[in-house]
Amino acid sequence: MLDTMECLQRFLVPEATGPEEMGEEGGSPCDALRKTAFDSHAECYVQNGLCTLSVRDWMEIVEVVDLKTLFGSWEALKEVLEAAAGCLELYAFLLRSLA
Repeated sequence: MLDTMECLQRFLVPEATGPEEMGEEGGSPCDALRKTAFDSHAECYVQNGLCTLSVRDWMEIVEVVDLKTLFGSWEALKEVLEAAAGCLELYAFLLRSLA
């Protein structure tokens, strides 16, 4: 959990400490920061062991985060799908290694 939090924070450092310019496509710096924050979740979660958690741990995550949050926006759904794809890649690699 702490490694995941650190990873998420590292992604935000360039956005948070960079020049105060307009975000992509004329959006605000806050919009750019929000996009970067959302876009980093799947990578950070997968890199830090999401795919190897027990079923009980997964249930805890769903309880803490809430299904509405996980699937409540396009950004959140995109990150859920990217994390799932990352886990599938790991599982496929592990299966190939066993064969």
